[in-house]
Amino acid sequence: MPERLTDKPNQHSSKGPVNKVTGGSGATFALSLTFINTRTRTSQESSRLSGMSQSVGYMIASVGPTIGGSLGDALGWNAVITVAIVLAAIVMAIGMIAGSDRKI
Repeated sequence: MPERLTDKPNQHSSKGPVNKVTGGSGATFALSLTFINTRTRTSQESSRLSGMSQSVGYMIASVGPTIGGSLGDALGWNAVITVAIVLAAIVMAIGMIAGSDRKI
């Protein structure tokens, strides 16, 4: 009987080093909405900022797979992983700035 993928240890595991750096990226959406709501003074300001940031975020998310695939085809998947790690570091730095105790 052939082995199943789940029988192999660490096969497609979420414990790899790349996932440790970029795996929390899904949490950035909720965190960004929290920053928007706690850093704005009025609900109208919060709504406008949330709409703008979500439209930019979804635009980036819609072209990301195409750009990643093209980059992977042209330069190899190590380049894609490197870009993902750099982008995760940029998001972390922006999050630290956005988390400061001030209003927009």
